[in-house]
Amino acid sequence: MDVYNFVNNIKTREDLIHFISLLRKDYEESSLEWENADLSTYLEALEASTADISGTYKNQGISFPEQPSWQLIAKLLIMAAYYE
Repeated sequence: MDVYNFVNNIKTREDLIHFISLLRKDYEESSLEWENADLSTYLEALEASTADISGTYKNQGISFPEQPSWQLIAKLLIMAAYYE
């Protein structure tokens, strides 16, 4: 299973650890496809993704969770790779 499909199956800390491993492998194999492929722009995008995530949920008609989940953390990490 690739990183993009796996993100929707994250329930536990161990799942998040596995996801981060998949994300790292995706970067190693496909960094040219990432919008934010260097650490500085990735962290800037992570900051912006975190600030905007509630709006993303709202636009999709989904309630933003009161408590973050392991899956939400993973979604932020993957969003930061492509956030503009």
